Amino acid sequence: MELLSPAGNFSKLKTALLYGADAVYFGGDFSLRAKAGNFTPAELEKALRYLHERGKKGYLTLNIFPSEPELKNIATYLKEIAPLGADGVIVADMGVFAIVKKELPDCPVFISTQANVTNSGAARLWSELGAKRVILARETSRTALREIIKKSPCEIEVFVHGAICISYSGRCLMSAYLAGRAANSGECAQSCRWKYIAELTRPDEFLKIDEDERGTYLYNAKDLCLIKRIGELSEMGAASVKIEGRMKSELYTAVTAAVYRQAVDSALTRFAYNPEWEEKLKSISNRDYTEGFYADTPDSAAMNHNTSSYIRKTELVGVIEKQTSAGAEITCRARIDSGDRISVLTLAGDDIGITAEIVYGNKNPAYAQNGEYVEIAMHGVPVTEGMIIRREARSK
Repeated sequence: MELLSPAGNFSKLKTALLYGADAVYFGGDFSLRAKAGNFTPAELEKALRYLHERGKKGYLTLNIFPSEPELKNIATYLKEIAPLGADGVIVADMGVFAIVKKELPDCPVFISTQANVTNSGAARLWSELGAKRVILARETSRTALREIIKKSPCEIEVFVHGAICISYSGRCLMSAYLAGRAANSGECAQSCRWKYIAELTRPDEFLKIDEDERGTYLYNAKDLCLIKRIGELSEMGAASVKIEGRMKSELYTAVTAAVYRQAVDSALTRFAYNPEWEEKLKSISNRDYTEGFYADTPDSAAMNHNTSSYIRKTELVGVIEKQTSAGAEITCRARIDSGDRISVLTLAGDDIGITAEIVYGNKNPAYAQNGEYVEIAMHGVPVTEGMIIRREARSK
């Protein structure tokens, strides 16, 4: 069973691989994450070369629902990237599917969760049309998953972690209606996360709703977490388990990859759930966790009615860019003060705590600002390029 991680940019791609992902997915010109660090054709070539040199795979998301003028642009784009050797292209629209089959006849095509596949009949039809893999809708229950995997002639991929959309597998018009940003073109404003009495940027435009003691965040779903179910998914025969989050940080990418790597490896023999896995996942930004539709139809406990904010226990300090005789060099992602307690995130997802000591040659400054390139003493802790430095989150 493949562990598939998000790669919002090249740095996150390297983080995902270092911490245990078998494959990554990333966007190009027609991705549903318009504000992610989507890859240019030149960057795609570099990324795919990096992946293939390490025996890993990279899948390109081409999962928008295009307008008529965009179809010609998609065909032109595919001609440009055809020689790059993507290991798969993820599509949602049947017109795009046909174009990919024509322009990239040897490239595996995966059917996006946006296509809302919730039954074996749909999976079988996509397979007959030439799809290699179907990524099931997140509204699919455990019972249905088992039947679909059993009956489907193609591979089945399952989302196991990350944000859940209030609309059916992301097929949403709310963002376009309220903010002029079309979710199905990759520009979702996450209108479901807003506080609904009045939209905050238009305080005079009130919406008619009722408010109770839970607050007014009516549509704000908790995040999906199926870490306890990895053994079941392996036993069912899922081809791939997928982590959502191309817009999230290297810290999120590292922790999710490291934790789910351990779970997937455990499932290779006899799955044994480790409660520490969930605690590690709770250390990164989340909206609290739910199993969503997996066990049954979710109720109000799957929603965050009281707040739209992330739970944020730790924050990214930096990614190790170079080992030095004294320790490591990083570009600060947050201010660091000498004497701060920080930690190195091991490849197993554990923390090794150290006291921050900032080194510039023979100088020892008291602090380093966000964006500053500095050397930090590692006090004998073994590190390697790409490892994560973090600390407890500071209130802003």
